[in-house]
Amino acid sequence: MAKYLYGASVQGIQDFIFMTNKLREIVGASEIVKEICDDMFFEVSGIDRDSDNLILAAAGNIKCIFEENQREKLEIVVKYFPKMVMEYAPGITISQAVIKFERETSQALKELEIALKVQRNISSMPLETGYMALNRARKTGGIYFKNGDEESTVKKSDKSDQIGMFKDLSGFNEIKSGELSFEMNHITDTGNNKWLAVVHADGNGLGNIIQNIGNRLTDENKFHKFSQAIDSSTKAALQIAFKEVILKDKGEYEKGKKSESYRYPIRPVLIGGDDVTLIIRADLALDFTTLFLKKFEEISKIKFAEFNFSELNYGLSACAGIAYIKESYPLHYALHLAEDLTKDAKKMVKKEGMPKSGGNRSQMPLSSIAFHKVQDSFVENLEQMKKRTKFAEASKIDYDYGPYLIQKSESNPNIPYIGELNEKLKVLDCHKTDKSKGVSKLRQLVTESFNSRDKMDFMKNRMKTVNEKFLNKLSESDIIREGNKSILLDLIQIHSFK
Repeated sequence: MAKYLYGASVQGIQDFIFMTNKLREIVGASEIVKEICDDMFFEVSGIDRDSDNLILAAAGNIKCIFEENQREKLEIVVKYFPKMVMEYAPGITISQAVIKFERETSQALKELEIALKVQRNISSMPLETGYMALNRARKTGGIYFKNGDEESTVKKSDKSDQIGMFKDLSGFNEIKSGELSFEMNHITDTGNNKWLAVVHADGNGLGNIIQNIGNRLTDENKFHKFSQAIDSSTKAALQIAFKEVILKDKGEYEKGKKSESYRYPIRPVLIGGDDVTLIIRADLALDFTTLFLKKFEEISKIKFAEFNFSELNYGLSACAGIAYIKESYPLHYALHLAEDLTKDAKKMVKKEGMPKSGGNRSQMPLSSIAFHKVQDSFVENLEQMKKRTKFAEASKIDYDYGPYLIQKSESNPNIPYIGELNEKLKVLDCHKTDKSKGVSKLRQLVTESFNSRDKMDFMKNRMKTVNEKFLNKLSESDIIREGNKSILLDLIQIHSFK
């Protein structure tokens, strides 16, 4: 009997969420996007949330199988779902497609992805388009107003009080409003500076896995359980990272008996499937992301054991990008940078000859992380930013040391590894009060490497005399040498947030 594979892709999510730099509206917009997949689709389709025919409903993507006798339900979804979404969240559009199939679900999924790509390239008429003579909101250019404000902006602000996504992040059942961050300065207030980070993480090779085992998952009615396993692995890993990093920071803050109440210096923007986007205080970002990626591998391996598929024996891995920015920097630029950094990390682990998670028996790439600190107002692509800020032309030194693997490669120990960076950070932490000012001299050394090779060499030789004890604790490779990649800039930048 023929079946119908329905797919919907929410477009314009990033523009909708990051329309302004106000954290309250960003959080509210995130909750609205969450409602689209968590509530609205089930409301219009009548599909049970635990149905085995539901493949995916998260992070702006919906895939569901309709039986032949459910054709009328499917027609209702196709007709009314996009309109409901666009009326509820002006600025968002829906691309949808339907594939009729009889046997192979994996082939139908491939065809669905192609059909959705075609639909994304077909422009749709936005429902909020108005006449040129109408007054428009100063912040966003929109036309809907309510009590002098744009209606969609008011809706976002109202939704910011909902904490569904923060519960997914923290695992808490109840959270006091005064403990949440609603402004950018709330995130940075408990730190030592005004730096924050936008983190984006995405799973590796999930599309290939689904293509390989899609038919078996469908035949055994396990597709929905598979999607739930991925989603629960993501949330469980986030909650462990939240406990180990954020709650530890809260405890240290309260030990200091500071008069200000503690607001959690983190807000999730997107949590769904294997996708995660969040805003976090800069000094916590690397530790939080590293722990999340480690736990995501471990937990997904345990949860996939019940499926008894060789392709899932080693769980899932993921890559992440961290864009470090000042709190006034446009967040939509930071998000695009974080996504580009994630792609950069994925590109490295997918290179031919790179070790795999689980050794040669697995095709799963290793987890890795890339980061970049934005120190000016230039908006460029990642490669241009690297060339301008990480390559010292005067001394021919390349400071583009990463991306970093989360687990050290035994087969190729020369690949950058996050543990190496953390060990060297400990050396810098131990010399914060060093009278020879070794850390400060390292910063000057990096600065001079961009300006003059002669001055850099002079300063390097002087450091070997004055800061000998400090330099002995750093390996020889940390002393800048011509023609080499150097970890020194990454080391100094991460240390500056602490």
